Amino acid sequence: MYITSIELERKFGNRKEANFSLSKALKIFPKSSQIWAIAIELEPENTRKKKASNAIEVCGQSAWINSSVGKLFWKENKLEKAKTWLEGALKLSPNNGDVWALYIRLLESHFEGEK
Repeated sequence: MYITSIELERKFGNRKEANFSLSKALKIFPKSSQIWAIAIELEPENTRKKKASNAIEVCGQSAWINSSVGKLFWKENKLEKAKTWLEGALKLSPNNGDVWALYIRLLESHFEGEK
């Protein structure tokens, strides 16, 4: 329920409400890697790496967190690092369609010969 609420608020540009729902969700589910992954993506650019580090510290390695870190590196155009993190996410959760979609999109966009 919280994840859907956060995603809807984010989709409609209600950043303040999304952050409020996120904060509430993290208090209730402090070890939810899926919520932490959203927290990484909602974090201001200059503090995303710190948020990612906190997420890994609290939750350990997870496909959701790894894919968010991969997106972070992709946005910074650090494509090899993005690919490495997404591959790590796939190792942790090989049946996660969201991660596969992201990984394939990265390969098609930047690693044409490696599909």
